[in-house]
Formats: sequence, structure tokens, C-alpha cells
Amino acid sequence: MTAFAPANRAAVNRCRPDFKRLDRQWAIVFHDGSARIFVFDNADDVVTYTDENGSVFANTWDPMSQKINTAITPAAGIGGAPTQSFQHDGLARTTLATDTTALGVASVGLTPDSIGRTVEEQQGLAGLLRFVTNSAFVPLPATQVTCPNNRAVNAAFDNLYRKQKIMEAATGAVIAAWQFFGPGRVAEVALGNGLIQTMLNNARTHSAVQGTVPNPAWGTPSSDRLGYDGAARPIAKRYLPAGINGTTFAYNNTNPVMGNTTGYDPASNKNFERALHAEITSNLYQPFTLAGEPNGGYDSINRLLQYQRGILSPTGGYLGDGGGSISTPIGILNTNQSEDFDLDSLDNWREVWGATAQSCGGFNYRRNHNRLNQITQQSVYDYGYYQNFTYDGVPGASTEILSRTAHGNIPMTCSTA
Repeated sequence: MTAFAPANRAAVNRCRPDFKRLDRQWAIVFHDGSARIFVFDNADDVVTYTDENGSVFANTWDPMSQKINTAITPAAGIGGAPTQSFQHDGLARTTLATDTTALGVASVGLTPDSIGRTVEEQQGLAGLLRFVTNSAFVPLPATQVTCPNNRAVNAAFDNLYRKQKIMEAATGAVIAAWQFFGPGRVAEVALGNGLIQTMLNNARTHSAVQGTVPNPAWGTPSSDRLGYDGAARPIAKRYLPAGINGTTFAYNNTNPVMGNTTGYDPASNKNFERALHAEITSNLYQPFTLAGEPNGGYDSINRLLQYQRGILSPTGGYLGDGGGSISTPIGILNTNQSEDFDLDSLDNWREVWGATAQSCGGFNYRRNHNRLNQITQQSVYDYGYYQNFTYDGVPGASTEILSRTAHGNIPMTCSTA
């Protein structure tokens, strides 16, 4: 937390009215009394900056308010470059930045073309240079990048400037290849390691819910999926191994190495996230009653009020599509099985409670706030542990905690259930 009032108010108060009047942040004070101090010129450029360690940075600016030099006076015990310099072209683009270090001059040079594309980046240290070159373009996107180790990577784009393929320039080996559904939605990405990231169904014939293409049933992890719902929201992404059948063009193996599905309510709040590769780690955000009614997942202004973790039930849920409850809570040590939030009108949580996989069962955290919306007490209700916070009361954009006092103890270990 930070404060916009200096630690030694008497020493610097003579500057404060000017900076307050011009609405410039000129100091940040930390709890230990250290501070960051900014000094501005008439053009609002920072001419001197002092960090919390006491290092001083003196900046020089050109008439176009472009930084051209920084002289650094480090605090005791602080290393680093004592001088930095910068060069710019007539279009205010940085073309060279240098640091003077104990090992020599370190530099980064950027070479743009006439329309602002970076053609080359030069990295240097003590006379040793390395280059990264964007060696080809299709009007705007770079179609070839050469790395410092001379590895060149090509990229291909379609007429809509969508990246279609990334390849090794030397061998032509494909690193990744994209297929699209409509003008912008990704349908499939074939990766060079043999996996396929897909938003398509198992037969690779559809990717979105449509009037004649309903969303598939809950099923098993290997069951059919569609990547988008009827409102074009992503609802499934899977990484499948074993490639594509050369005859049917369907996926050879639909059991995902990794995959997730989700569902939304009419306000686009997520009802659940189902982990197809590890269903015990799935999340339920909106539970439903047996009558099919939402049961406390979100409030009337769409704030999340709870979540649960574990294997999702294949029944219930929104429109009866599944995921209406948790059938088996997660049992991994030190993992929460559920958590509930009590929020006030300012979005502060007043109370958080939930259940864990340990034998001590659950937890209950509470917070109190003052009229300035600052936390005054935070407690762990079950164990009588609490912290009190007091503030310095200095008006400004933020205030600093002066003290924090703890009472009681929280058990540090808990046996498994």
C-alpha cells in the first residue's frame, strides 16, 4: 500500500502545493518511511527521480520531451549502470538505447522501415553484437523472423491477415497451423508436437451450436463436443493426440490430453468449468436446485457468490444440460472444496467461508471496513485470530497503514480427512 504524502512533510512541504495544483504524483511513501520522490520540469517531464533505496536518477530531455540521457547516482550497496542514453528518429521512435556497465556498453538498436515496422533489433554488449531480423513482410505482418542463433521461422497469413502457419525456414517443418470458423473464430490448431487444439466436433464437421446442430449431451471426456455456443461464446477446447484419419478426416483419438468445457447463463456468467482430463478438479459456479432453478451462484448484479470443486453431476444445470451440482467433492490435500462470499454494496467481501479436504473441515474469514472503505479488522472466526489496522489519516489518493496488530494464532497444520 502506498501514500501520496511524504515521510518528512516539513522538509518537502514547500513543493507540495505546486504539485497538488498540477495534479502530479510527486511522492510515494512506504510503511518503513522510505519514499519515491519525483521532481518535474515545466513540461511535466521527470527531471529527477529518487527511489526508495536512495538512488538518484537525473534525466535529460530534448525539446520534444524525449528522454536522451539518465545519470544514475546509486545508493550505497546498489549496483547497476551509472549512465543510460537514448536516441530517437524524427518520428519519435526510439532507435538506440545504451547502458554503461562494468562489463562495457550494453546496447539495443531498433531499425524501423518507412512505415514503422521494426526490421531489425541489434543487441550488443562490450562490442559483441547479436541480431534479430524480421526479414520479410506481407504488407504489415512479419513473415520471417531470424533469431540470434540464426534459426529462422517463417509465418504465412491469409488475405484477412490471419496467421495460418508457422514453419521452420530451413526444413519447412510446421510448428503450428490454424484453421478458422468464419472471419475470426479459431476452429483448430495443429501443433508440431502432434497434438491438435480443437474447437471442432469429433468428426470435424461442425464447431458451433446452430439451429440444426444442437449442443452434444454431457457424455464422457471422449464424447462429441462443439467449441462455440449459439452466441459465439467458447464452450469447449480440447487437445487431442494421434492426428486425423486420412479417409474419414475425423480425429483418430478423441480422449483429450487436456480439455475443458463450460456453460453460460443468459447474462454470460459461467455456470461451470468441466476439466475433461481431470474431472475431480472441475469448478461449479452456479448450482441449481432439483427444480432447475439457479441457487445462489451470482447476485442480481452478476457478482460471483460461491464456487465448488469436484466431479460435476451429469444431470441438472441450466436447461437440464448437466453440471447442476458437485457429485464428488475434490479430496486433494490443502485444496478448498467450496468457498462462499458475502459482499457489500461496494464489492468488499465481509465474510468468506468454505470447506476443505482436511479433517478440520472449513474456514471462516471476516473483514470490517471504515467509512473510507479501508479494512479495519480481518479475522479468522473459528480460531479467534484477528488483525487490527490503523491508518495515518492523511487525505489524498491513497493512505498508508501505520500499524497492524495481530491477536491469537491460526493452526498451521491440519490432518487429512
